[in-house]
Amino acid sequence: MSRVFIQDPQDVPTVMEIIGQKFKGVDPASTVTCPPLGSTVYKVELEVTAYKGASQITADMINTTAK
Repeated sequence: MSRVFIQDPQDVPTVMEIIGQKFKGVDPASTVTCPPLGSTVYKVELEVTAYKGASQITADMINTTAK
């Protein structure tokens, strides 16, 4: 699971492209929001939760993208 906090909404495409490359094949459930962070010097905050052994389970991929 990941939560991505991006200070400037205009940075969303760039940040998500990088995160997509890094998480390719892992495909975590993700939440992306654009709240004000603690200071304008902060661009992105990323929170990731992983469970030991999770890669060994069988899971079905659910695609919620409208076609």
